[in-house]
Amino acid sequence: MNEFAVPVLDLFAGPGGLGEGFASARTRGRPSFRLCLSIECDEYAHQTLTLRAFCREFTGRGKPLPSAYFEHMCAQLSREDLLEAFPAQAQDATAEACLARLGDGSGDRLITERVDALRRSGVDLRKGVMIGGPPCQAYSLVGRSRLARARASGEYQEANDGRHVLYKQYLRLLEEFRPAVFVMENVRGILSSMYEGQPIFGQILEDLARAGYDLHALGNAAGASLFANHDDARAYLLMADRFGVPQRRARVFVVGTRSDLGVRNISLPNLNPSAARATVRDAIADLPGLRSGLSSDDSAEGWKDWIRCAAGRLAREIPASMNDIAQVLERVGSPSARLPTRRGAQAPRRLRVVIANHETRGHIPEDLERYLFYAAWGTARGTSPTLPDLPRRLLPNHRNVHGAASAKQLAKVAFADRFRVQIFDEPATTITSHISKDGHYFIHPDPKQCRSLTVREAARLQTFPDDYLFCGPRTEQYRQVGNAVPPLLARRIALAIQSLDVW
Repeated sequence: MNEFAVPVLDLFAGPGGLGEGFASARTRGRPSFRLCLSIECDEYAHQTLTLRAFCREFTGRGKPLPSAYFEHMCAQLSREDLLEAFPAQAQDATAEACLARLGDGSGDRLITERVDALRRSGVDLRKGVMIGGPPCQAYSLVGRSRLARARASGEYQEANDGRHVLYKQYLRLLEEFRPAVFVMENVRGILSSMYEGQPIFGQILEDLARAGYDLHALGNAAGASLFANHDDARAYLLMADRFGVPQRRARVFVVGTRSDLGVRNISLPNLNPSAARATVRDAIADLPGLRSGLSSDDSAEGWKDWIRCAAGRLAREIPASMNDIAQVLERVGSPSARLPTRRGAQAPRRLRVVIANHETRGHIPEDLERYLFYAAWGTARGTSPTLPDLPRRLLPNHRNVHGAASAKQLAKVAFADRFRVQIFDEPATTITSHISKDGHYFIHPDPKQCRSLTVREAARLQTFPDDYLFCGPRTEQYRQVGNAVPPLLARRIALAIQSLDVW
């Protein structure tokens, strides 16, 4: 790894999206930043981090990835055999990716040991960057809604929930290591989240400033936020789709520079928003087409027969006002329609062209028929329908839906858009960790594929490169992708920080 690169410490690293952005930043072809330590408490995300650190032992030195890595991506070589084949790189990767929980006694001791080892090797964290975002469940709007219900039932006590103050673990290490710059990331909901009757974000900003850092709002500096007033906390909000990310994703970023460096009112020339927005089509259209799984008959021919019958049935029963949608369904149901037959990408002939994490989920017939209708609607009209638009037969068997007797009542039901098709020629909606539970909010735009997005498609929408392998069961892979920072946006932030006159 480039010994002159700026050292980076990544806290609450997840699968490494923020770190990947920093690691991919280049100066005259060489890495601008060096990820020295990535800390994560989830076992599967840690496995992903370790494998990516292993990759950087090659790419960070200007070397191609070995063919053995692509064999591992194709499941032709085990993880153990891969790491055993390259012991030096595996050892360095294991030293970089740390499985530890901040605030836990044993975890804190392990982190201290790793940092001491870095210092002995000559790494000066005071001339580095600390990045990361404390877990956001307590701040997200959906998470807060669940907590409110639990609070009302007496099942939740705010004082016993340490998630609100996990940022203090970040603050503790910030005060201990005193890096030149830090980047703290979180969800949009943190701007309005309350803790013990007070706005939590204001408290976070005050604590960071008291730690001896000047704070900078990237949205204000780049004109990329919806709000341009630096005094408004919302100026810390960045809209990912304005930076080339094919996804409508709003995230809060706070950048701090150590006060003794004297950085004031910084200009971030490399953070100018992109003029054109990337779309779902740009991100995933070139991936191999796949069919979904079908719980009743999962053979390729059984699936195709079912899709053709379902498309024909829907085309006949929807009203005349939906003739444009019926035409799409008729094309899908045509005997000449070319429907996919595989549920996963084939093992490639050329090992360096691998599409991993690209396998579909199985769905019950009722959900598949809804997916088919949604994708046909999206194809015909360029929007996603809501519950009032569905034929009555397709309404989900949910308690609050059955109580609604009319379209007007359905429109008032909470989460009337609980099913959503992504639109090819628009940025995707926000990829969230909920994609790990079901695919209802992430329906593929192609009605001939009639399914939810794969892990790889979600990763593409998050701007992860195709050689980024997500580890663990598929549910955990989805969760990692949904929780990550888009590496492309992180890289833009890294380049902006690289341009500061502090190195």
